[in-house]
Formats: sequence, structure tokens, C-alpha cells
Amino acid sequence: MNLKEAAHNSEEAFLKTLTEIVTIETPTSDKAACDGLADYFETRLSADGWSVERIAKEDVGDQLVAKVKGKGGKSNLILTHYDTVWPIGTLETMPHKREGDIFFGPGIFDMKGGIALAIHAVQLAKEQGLELSGDVTLLLTSDEEVGSEQSRELIEKLAVEHDQVLVLEPSREDGAFKIGRKGVGAYFVNFTGIPSHAGNNPKAGASAIRELAHFLLFVEGLEDDELETTANLTVASGGSTGNVIAESAEAQVDLRVLKEGEDKR
Repeated sequence: MNLKEAAHNSEEAFLKTLTEIVTIETPTSDKAACDGLADYFETRLSADGWSVERIAKEDVGDQLVAKVKGKGGKSNLILTHYDTVWPIGTLETMPHKREGDIFFGPGIFDMKGGIALAIHAVQLAKEQGLELSGDVTLLLTSDEEVGSEQSRELIEKLAVEHDQVLVLEPSREDGAFKIGRKGVGAYFVNFTGIPSHAGNNPKAGASAIRELAHFLLFVEGLEDDELETTANLTVASGGSTGNVIAESAEAQVDLRVLKEGEDKR
């Protein structure tokens, strides 16, 4: 049996692993939840023959560095993250399921499917009696969705220690490899208005929410489709009570740039 046939025949085992990973919900902000999945990976990878180092973190889920030896060829770092944007309880309204050749569930696309793929790729080689051409390191981080501040130093350290790095986030719809990422900016903007009673004297006030609304249009105007620059006001709030002109408001802006210089603009 060739490797491709063996991979297709291992579909059931792969989906079992994927289901186990997806049913442990891991929003970045919930350290206890993330550590629960770190426990799973530590146990699973150790049982599969990986050498596993667990790096404790105070504010986010623990990080894992798992290694298997190869024949001495090019060394490979497989870079993954197991945190997701989905809050605890998402499975109740969006349960994992299979429809034909598509498997659904929170975090599968980004990027628990990639982690399952890494685990089974190495396991499949072992089952087929194939020795890995080079050493493989699997890095599992827990804060990618919020900028990798707690894992960046480790990522950079391991990256320079390996000949090549593979990031198992999903491809675009055409299946092409991703060979780069957009630059990301997160901006937090505060607005200060003048409070006044909305019924008795509204003209004496100045609404912070009104200014935020103008700011939304300004942000959208920063986009450049040709340069693939996106700017979106993603979170907003304002005001304190229903009968007072809003004295404060705040907004969060997500910026993505592909071309150098666009961030400065």
C-alpha cells in the first residue's frame, strides 16, 4: 500500500482525533480551558512517541514543544496554535458534524484541523515503517488569535533552529500554500463628549457616539482594495444611561496590510 492510500484509509482515525480536539473548547482568554487541551496534547503526543516539553504560562494556555527524530536531513518546525475565537458554549449552538466530505465545528478551520493533520502525518509515516528524513518539532501555542505576544519569543527562537517552518493554518479556497501573512494592527480609540439631559437640554450636550459614528466612515475610507488593505471598526460601545447624551464612547479597529508603507499611511 502506498502512502496516499494509507492516508485515505486512516480517515476514521483522523476524524476521531479531530473530534476529540474540537470538543475541548479553547477561547484564548480562558486559560483553564486551554490548559485542558494542553493536557490532551501532552498525553496524546507522549503516547505516540513524541518527546514533549510543556512551558507553563500565567495568563494564557501552556505551550507545548514536541519532537521526533529523523535521519539527519533538513529539520522541520511545524508551527500551530490551539486557541480559537469561539467562546465556551459554542458547541451547544454549533456542534461538530460531518456533511459529505466536509467536517464542521468551531476551530476546525483555524486551526485544529492542521494540528490533527500534523499528528497523523507523523503517525502514518511510523505505521508505514518510514523514517522521517529530518527531525520534526511540533510547536503548539495558545495565544495566536490575540497576537502571539506570549509565544512570539519562543516561535522566533525555534524558527532559527530549524531549516524550514511549516504553518498548518488552512490555505485559501484554491488550495495554494500561504507563503506570507498580512501585517496586523489593533487600535483602541476613545471619544469624549459633553453629557446633557436628552429630554430637557439635549443641545447643551455633544455626543461621543455621534463622533464614533463619523469615525466608522473614516475608518472604512482607509481601505484600498487594489493594495489589499483592510480597515474595520470591529467593536464599539458608548454612553452610560438612556436619557443622557453620551459623554464617552470607545471603538476597536482592525487593520490588515499587505504592502509595506500602508501601515504608516
